[in-house]
Amino acid sequence: MNGNRRLSYTILGATLAAAIMSSGTTLAQSGGESTVSKTTAAPAPAAPAPAPAAQPAPPPLPTPAFQQPSTPEPPLPEHANQVQATAPQSNPLGAGWSTKFATTPPEGSQFTGSPEQIAVVDKINSYFNNMTNLEGTFLQTDADEKRKKGRFFIERPGKLRFDYALPSKQKIISDGKYLAIEDHDMNTTDRYPLESTPFRLLLTKDVDLVRDARIVALDIGKDVVVITVEDKASDTGGQIRLFFDAPELKLREWIISDPQGLNTRIQVADLELNKAVKPEVFKFTPGIGLPKFGPGGG
Repeated sequence: MNGNRRLSYTILGATLAAAIMSSGTTLAQSGGESTVSKTTAAPAPAAPAPAPAAQPAPPPLPTPAFQQPSTPEPPLPEHANQVQATAPQSNPLGAGWSTKFATTPPEGSQFTGSPEQIAVVDKINSYFNNMTNLEGTFLQTDADEKRKKGRFFIERPGKLRFDYALPSKQKIISDGKYLAIEDHDMNTTDRYPLESTPFRLLLTKDVDLVRDARIVALDIGKDVVVITVEDKASDTGGQIRLFFDAPELKLREWIISDPQGLNTRIQVADLELNKAVKPEVFKFTPGIGLPKFGPGGG
């Protein structure tokens, strides 16, 4: 019987050991008593998160093609730089504009007051001072290459008139004090003091550019002389660039620029010097700009 009991204990011990091993349980002896404590295996460390895949660099933006202006400006001397602002419509005298060229001309055209330069300026002064009247035809080229033509009249001191050929119905008139831009198609007129245009330097009774003007640049060539002047007395800072045929110094054209940097070029031809002009040529058109009423007054 004792043998059977030992066999039973042996089988029970083997079964218990197998169960302990399968469940991760530890058997310990303490003072003849057996205690069973359950141990929990430590979790395996988590695998590191995979690094994010590198994103391909975005393709470079295309370089925009340079946009050429739809209409080129008329050719200009190389140092005709201008500043920008808001201005009225193009006109050959810069009326109502605060015109401005660059005040630092390139080397070689700066006015230094040398004897050679003073002699040329004196000839330009004499050209205007010997002129009582001047008339001829003109061709105006705006910055957008639109062209207008007509006839002009000048009477020193202070008076001038530009009549535009059809289809334009515009007239520009100075009575010696004010300069009016008349639009006979729109029935409007804008008037400015003659002093507001740099052209007034050439319409004074005694033209003296050294005395009255700041000479910004003077280019003396074999066939052309170009002078850029600024009115010392004007608050507008207006400037005008005059071209003369050399060596006789006969006026050929002038260029002015509005504050936006857009240029108006006036070329003159068929000039007649000191031909008398009727006084009414320089009078403003009566009634323009006023409302027009029908026979019934409405």
